[in-house]
Amino acid sequence: MKEKSVKKILTKCSYVLFVVVFGYISLNILFADKIHSYKIVQLLPGMMVGGVVVAIGMFILSKIVQEKIDRHFKKVLIVFSIVYYIVLIRMGFLLRFTPSFDMDAIYSGAIQWTNEGNFSNFYEYFGYFPNNLGSMGFLHIVFKIASLFGIKDFFTVGIIVNSALITGTAVIVSLICEKIAGSKTALMSLILVLLCFPFYFMGAAFYTDSLSLIFPVLFYYLYLCLKDENDKKKQIIYLVTMGVSLTIGMMIKFTVVIVLIAVVIDAFLCIPWKKALLILVVSLAFYGVAVSIYNHNIYKNYISDEQYQNLKTPYWHWIMMGLQNNGYYNPEDYEYTRSYEM
Repeated sequence: MKEKSVKKILTKCSYVLFVVVFGYISLNILFADKIHSYKIVQLLPGMMVGGVVVAIGMFILSKIVQEKIDRHFKKVLIVFSIVYYIVLIRMGFLLRFTPSFDMDAIYSGAIQWTNEGNFSNFYEYFGYFPNNLGSMGFLHIVFKIASLFGIKDFFTVGIIVNSALITGTAVIVSLICEKIAGSKTALMSLILVLLCFPFYFMGAAFYTDSLSLIFPVLFYYLYLCLKDENDKKKQIIYLVTMGVSLTIGMMIKFTVVIVLIAVVIDAFLCIPWKKALLILVVSLAFYGVAVSIYNHNIYKNYISDEQYQNLKTPYWHWIMMGLQNNGYYNPEDYEYTRSYEM
């Protein structure tokens, strides 16, 4: 009885902490951004009214009898996906802008690579920041596919694909919640997504954060499926898909590796150690092979290895930058790092 009481108190505390952190981040995104000139005054009222109305409607739905939720959840998820996707695309067009800084490099580099077969205008940039080569390569593949159909408005393509990735992330999160705690909790996760204002601004900002968003979530969902699966063939399919999703995510944004660490810890605690070890080995093998092939192609056909060695930014630079102020790009940190011979 005492353990249940403690668990109940801890659960409520975690809820309160989540609301505070979630609210702070949402408000900070909307009002504390001094860099981007989003039209907050025009967009915010409609977003808030629309989001709150839909959230209230879905909250009422969540109070309906559990059996009805279970029966109609898939339909709700489909409707949510379509409507949310359309809204993100519309917001992306409203917020369309001329890319600059890092996003310009991966966007314009991908376009040049698609049109001319190289990204020579950005060799120096990617020599300094090879961490963004994966995201540029991802956009290059997307733009190349679009160009095969005669599509040349690559920014529109970026908005459509990026909005699909964000929508897919929301859908997979709800499926994770359904798998762990049932359809009612899954419905509540969709309500939280609707109230997560930063997502509405990400459609047009197809940079590493949004491009990689779906892959760690997909990796975790596939892991949950793997845990419950006994069929050997399906287990292999899940393992391979996990390796592919993690590899793409880590190549776009390396911090996706965090989900691998979390999953491996859970796996060693909850499933046979051989199976847990297999997840780790397969995931790292896929990533290692993919990165080796991609880097070999880049440094053999585009950026010279000598140029890379002379220009690359050391890992400790990012640690230093993250410890300064808000963790933003800081010209002084950059100049300090460049004052040393690499």
